Amino acid sequence: MSFMHYKSVALLCLSVSFAALGEEKSTTLDSGIKHQPFVSFNSEYYDEKGFKEQYIGHVGAVTGKIINQEPGPDNRNLLQIQLEDTSQTTWVASVTELSEGQLEVGDSIDVLGFFDETLKEPEYVAKVSKDVEYLIGFCINVTDTELPIYNPYMLHHCLAWEQGDLDVKKLETSLLR
Repeated sequence: MSFMHYKSVALLCLSVSFAALGEEKSTTLDSGIKHQPFVSFNSEYYDEKGFKEQYIGHVGAVTGKIINQEPGPDNRNLLQIQLEDTSQTTWVASVTELSEGQLEVGDSIDVLGFFDETLKEPEYVAKVSKDVEYLIGFCINVTDTELPIYNPYMLHHCLAWEQGDLDVKKLETSLLR
């Protein structure tokens, strides 16, 4: 699965979640919603040597601070994040269209997505990253403002993640059909 196939990811997920059928833009919920703690496991995916490659092809959630942004296709930016509590960085390819200024360098974010190989996406990700992996991010939560930026086709899964009730195996199965 590559970053350029973000529409395929959305369509695959459509079979599992019909929450936003027909919408093209991102779904940004009212920031007044009280969030449960998001579950992320930076130390599960990374160690002192870097990314643990057995997680490529799997759903993952990370927490970090945006340190760089690069343009991607169709207002879907590439975000380089410094992972919380580690010396590691990773790139996140947003599959959600972002408005100007919606995410800024310095913002702390939680991201739910799918780890993929950088070399599978030479047009955008491989031009900015020498890392083995990148994260195709379909759920982004800005922790400072509690602003959720969710792909509409993934809304059901994003809300389950937000509430700490995400069935990762079911989500992976739906993505890999």
